Amino acid sequence: MSTLFIGILAALYNAASVVSSPFIGRRSDYSPGYLKLIPIGLCVVALGIFGYTVSMVLFSGNLFYFGLVLFTLIAGSGSSFYHPLAAAVLNETWTVDKRGRAMGFNGSMGGVGTLVFPIIAVGLIVTYGVISLSLIAIVFVLLALVIFSIMRSLKTSQEVTTSESTGRRGSGVAMRVVLSSVLALTLAGFFRSMLTQGVVYFLPVYLTEVSKINYSLVGDVLIAYSVMTILGQPLFGSLSDRFGLKAMIGVTLVGCVGSVLLLSFSGNNFWLTELSLALLGLFSYTAFPLFLGLTGLIVPKGSVTLGNSIVWGFGMIGGSTLGPIIVGVLSEPSFLGSLDFAFLVLSGVGAISLVFLPFVPKPRKI
Repeated sequence: MSTLFIGILAALYNAASVVSSPFIGRRSDYSPGYLKLIPIGLCVVALGIFGYTVSMVLFSGNLFYFGLVLFTLIAGSGSSFYHPLAAAVLNETWTVDKRGRAMGFNGSMGGVGTLVFPIIAVGLIVTYGVISLSLIAIVFVLLALVIFSIMRSLKTSQEVTTSESTGRRGSGVAMRVVLSSVLALTLAGFFRSMLTQGVVYFLPVYLTEVSKINYSLVGDVLIAYSVMTILGQPLFGSLSDRFGLKAMIGVTLVGCVGSVLLLSFSGNNFWLTELSLALLGLFSYTAFPLFLGLTGLIVPKGSVTLGNSIVWGFGMIGGSTLGPIIVGVLSEPSFLGSLDFAFLVLSGVGAISLVFLPFVPKPRKI
């Protein structure tokens, strides 16, 4: 399978999330039962993973490629649920002076998943074959059932309180009003995510082809990256409570560009590669506490989830859609012909995100 097709699959995954994200956000802002949407999204992702397993084990030829595309779209749709909904929950639960730490801690659990998943997935594939990925899908469904049970037990007082305090039910804030308030932040997130996700999706390929690392060790090599994603989110979440969200977004934007530049020059230098991966993990996984934390303070009240969906869907996921395509095309022999040169070009593109930061509205104090 060519790197270009891998990039296309990554783009389709994100495109599906972009399309479904605003609908999830609007549905959430109109309904006090929005917490239950999170386990539904997890089940949709599980269906996508199971579909990958079926496609790779049972399909061949054109049907194989069709199956990958179909279940990529399904999994991408499921991925649009969590971040906007979780950010809305945390925005309503925590005060401004403590929200960054809360969102950072929540996001760090995503970093734990980033650490564990490659090790588990690669280990299962190497030991038992691709069909073993179906076990992950089953676990996702079981987790969704547990989460649904917890959400159901908490549905009374909290949902009534948040609905009354935020005007959630039928708030109906116009899309154009919400979009104008988050446009600059969305564009900054778009170019940032184009850079980081364009690189992240190709890390296993980069490590095996450029760094000359055996595939069975890829999960272990990525531990440095994954550990820093766990530490980076609560760190910058706490710093944002002290120094401000916009300031920390600027710091992490510069850090993302610098770490990718360092990675593009690392070649097969193992320790330089590990350093650049650690820095990339530290800075790149901070979008949830910083960007969505700021969104909740600049959108009109009663439209937090829709604002989150725009910034996350069109900004973060939109950039994630285009980034892998750019890397896939640039790395083809008819263009630059290598991933390191493609990463170098993408770091310049990612620097554009800094242009939009001064135009982000000033956040509310409460």
